[in-house]
Amino acid sequence: LAWRRNWLPDDAGHFLPFDAFVRGAAFWGEVWGWGAAGGVILLSVILAGAAAALLWAPQVRALGPEIRLWAVSYLVYLLAVFFPQSSIFRLLVPLSPLWGAFAVPRSLVWRVGVLIACLAGQWWWIYNMYALGNRFWQIP
Repeated sequence: LAWRRNWLPDDAGHFLPFDAFVRGAAFWGEVWGWGAAGGVILLSVILAGAAAALLWAPQVRALGPEIRLWAVSYLVYLLAVFFPQSSIFRLLVPLSPLWGAFAVPRSLVWRVGVLIACLAGQWWWIYNMYALGNRFWQIP
């Protein structure tokens, strides 16, 4: 993880598993005005929610143990070695089999709503990355 060394405030160059996400959450908590503790709390809430969904949500359980174990293993890997950055969404693409949980309900209204939400999210992402991307300091 030599690339990360220039982004750390201390020049020790040490690597501890899971340390990068905790530091990243503290950093983004400060940037968003929640304080370092607020960022770490938000990370904890997101992790607890993801764990609960992977363990107990019936829609996710319907996908089978292989997809659930893959998702847990990959998320733990990302948390252990990666620094949270703008490309985290690109790194989450291998978790796309979990989108099958949103296809479980058979309601046409639900499926159209999910499609509209995904299209709106795509345009929101393009706007934030390309239109606003040069106006804010970003970690590569």
